[in-house]
Amino acid sequence: MSNGSTSNLLRFYSHKEVAFRYNGCGLSFFLSHGLFSSYAIDAGTSLLLKLIAQHKIAEGKRSLIDIGCGAGVIGLSIKKRHPEINATLQDRDALAVAFSQAAARRNGLLPDGAEESPDLRFAGALAFEGQEGRTFDLIVSNWPAKAGIPVLKEFFFLAAASLEKKGDLAMVVVRPLKEQALAFALEAGWEVQASETTANHCAFLASLSGEAQKQHSPTFSLSPYLRGIFKGKGYQMESVYGLPGFDTLAFHHMLFASELAKVVECLAPEQGTTLIRNPGQGHIPLILAAEVNKQERKLPLPIRLASRDRLQLLISSRNLQKAGIPHIIEHDASPILDTANEETKASLAIMDIDYVPGSDICKETWLWADQQLLPTGRVLFLGKSALIGRIADGAQGFSLIHTKKYKGYRLLLFSKN
Repeated sequence: MSNGSTSNLLRFYSHKEVAFRYNGCGLSFFLSHGLFSSYAIDAGTSLLLKLIAQHKIAEGKRSLIDIGCGAGVIGLSIKKRHPEINATLQDRDALAVAFSQAAARRNGLLPDGAEESPDLRFAGALAFEGQEGRTFDLIVSNWPAKAGIPVLKEFFFLAAASLEKKGDLAMVVVRPLKEQALAFALEAGWEVQASETTANHCAFLASLSGEAQKQHSPTFSLSPYLRGIFKGKGYQMESVYGLPGFDTLAFHHMLFASELAKVVECLAPEQGTTLIRNPGQGHIPLILAAEVNKQERKLPLPIRLASRDRLQLLISSRNLQKAGIPHIIEHDASPILDTANEETKASLAIMDIDYVPGSDICKETWLWADQQLLPTGRVLFLGKSALIGRIADGAQGFSLIHTKKYKGYRLLLFSKN
């Protein structure tokens, strides 16, 4: 990501920069309403870092991975205090990864313009995805409460398989998950060495016995995330924990399905691609494909799935693959970073609005539409009525074709002038 791209992201999404101290080191981090803990450094993060410093478990370590790094506070704080450590920061949210990279540059851990270095890496991925074959002396995580219980359980087994001999796990969970997390840790062979519990969080340090470590060899799989089968009108799909729409259609998806015939009538299948920003579990592309088949028309292919959320992309891709629909995925931090050349520009672009409070939603969406569409293209916006109204008021260079409201949501369909 270029300096210009990073500056755009911070300008669009960061509302605050905060100072932070860890073990004698002064640092600074960018916060966003689009990321966890948007007003101050999270109390769970501070609790975990205090426990790590008190017990000096980062001393002498050569490598660490921060799972669910968010704005980068835990991993970068340890890296700042112990520059000899090779650190990897990982999050499923590409915006979190971008903010962590910006914080690394801000704190002198990366050169200006650099996205990573030999001793500081970043990955937009689910827990331990893409880390097969790598092991770490220290695994740290402020665990996301909504990830799902099966995913939490799998974390402890993957962490055990990814740990170097004499390595440590440092983790914080919200208080309601304490007993479940500790039970899973014990089942995976972890022994808790120290812990501290507050009204809202439980932080603990754990290690593996040699015998327990030999028993673990799992690799990353999407299976623990899978929740069940959803049967829609004309399609069937798998759903996952951690995303809405796993057992019923959301109101805005119902609205999309009800108005889709008008959208399909506008398709120009001989041109471009179909771009879907924020595909969620996969409802939007599968509903669209079902309607196209019903009308015996052709969908502009491939479908480009774009989102800052890696989980959305993986489950939507899995569902489209099972349906035999050609597609590609684009994991980026913001619509303004979606890439398109003349071969990949869209004749139809659909955005399920993912609004970051405080950002310029009009500028973001229309910049995206203008960059992504062919001259004869159509763009569809879907979201809460108040936000969609603001987008409609900012339209320039586009003509409104159709609009519809339903239960607090609104759909807009525009053509490019």
